Amino acid sequence: MRAVLLFCLATSLAPKAYAQALKVSGQLGVLGEWELSATLSREPAGGKRQFSGPLSLKHVGICSPDGPEEKAGTAQVQLVSASRVNASFMIDGVTCTYRGQKSDTYTGLMSCPGKTNVPILLWIDEAK
Repeated sequence: MRAVLLFCLATSLAPKAYAQALKVSGQLGVLGEWELSATLSREPAGGKRQFSGPLSLKHVGICSPDGPEEKAGTAQVQLVSASRVNASFMIDGVTCTYRGQKSDTYTGLMSCPGKTNVPILLWIDEAK
């Protein structure tokens, strides 16, 4: 019994392993017509829960004759808590912000200056 208690105490005091990278995927738009994907690296100066890197958007709704529209940008994601995330996305020179609450996914609205808020769903996979 004593050995079990010592093991439990030792594991609870061990330092947490923080993710070095995040794989982010999602859908944005009223009909989920844009697919978002990004692999983000932990920012050394931003703390253990701040990540950034390139992102890509692909229009997966009804497409033009030339194929789906694709856009590139950058993302910054902060894991505020186990159930909250804050993010900013720079796409076509415009910075949009997002604050989401986790259920099965992170859900919320993305806000871009001068535009209507857009629904967004994010799936975030932490790699240790």
